[in-house]
Amino acid sequence: MRDIARLAGGVHPSTVSLALRNHPGISPATRRHIQRTAAAAGYHRDPLLDAFNERRLQSGQRRSHPVLAFVSDFGARRKMEASSLHSALWRGALRAADALYHRLELFLVGPGALTPARLDSILFTRGIDGLIAASFLPTTVPLRLTWNRYCGVKVECQDWLSPHFTIATDLLQGTRVAYRRAKQLGYNRVALLPEPDEHARNDLVQAGYLVEHAATKGRFSPLIAPPNIGGGKLRKWIRSEQVDALLSAQPKTGDALAAIGLPPGRAIGWACLALAEAERGVAGLLADYERAGALAVEQVVSLSRLNLRGPSSSSMITYVPSAWQDGASLPSRHLLEPPA
Repeated sequence: MRDIARLAGGVHPSTVSLALRNHPGISPATRRHIQRTAAAAGYHRDPLLDAFNERRLQSGQRRSHPVLAFVSDFGARRKMEASSLHSALWRGALRAADALYHRLELFLVGPGALTPARLDSILFTRGIDGLIAASFLPTTVPLRLTWNRYCGVKVECQDWLSPHFTIATDLLQGTRVAYRRAKQLGYNRVALLPEPDEHARNDLVQAGYLVEHAATKGRFSPLIAPPNIGGGKLRKWIRSEQVDALLSAQPKTGDALAAIGLPPGRAIGWACLALAEAERGVAGLLADYERAGALAVEQVVSLSRLNLRGPSSSSMITYVPSAWQDGASLPSRHLLEPPA
């Protein structure tokens, strides 16, 4: 650091230390200058020394662990905990935060809860710079926060630009697995039922469906149901297109099919593309939301240790694979009755 301080024009070694750690207390121009000087001199981080320092900091006496904000748009905590998806994200995030010597706190925004401006003020006042935006609804407007203060990650939420880092289940590859499994079970006319709301994951699901449909070289056009179709219109569309299996990310699709006289597993095959937990008799993709929540915490802590706050020059998405499970809703084709 003394050598780099001299080469950088006589700055203090402590300034070099802060600049190499990307600390916001040093101006961006000074940070860039010192980092370029260090790179030209051949400086690189020592992973063993980094590990030693991290262990020293974790083992030192602290009054409290650093706090991470877990932000959701539920009006009440009990409603969030009643959601299988969100409760799994929360459990995974809690486990990872504890393993990394951090404390996770829940912050709710939206009607009946905090406004984004109030949340921004609370986090700034308390010095919380790690934030996880957890699976917001498509109808929720983007968080208007001072993002250059935060090391932020979205989890199961791809509809906003900020924060730039995202953790999500791999719906594209998962949909391909589901389509392929339906074909293996003897289904010919496999259709896709998109989600009713305009949601970024609809694009991934449709992309996976179209890729796998093209790979099978089917003799019919892709069977993608019209948006927001339901009730009698859905029944009519299924009959007119001679659909024998339906893929959907909507967990209640099986109930909807039964309500219109097409019981899944008897009149038509059905698989769910986004199961938050195993459901008896339901075939589909079991999403590892706990792992997604844990990865979100790991990403935020990594960004915080490198002092990488605010918008990134490039976005990054980490996809978490899902596991396929067979079920009575998608049995072998010969066990099904012809569609009514």
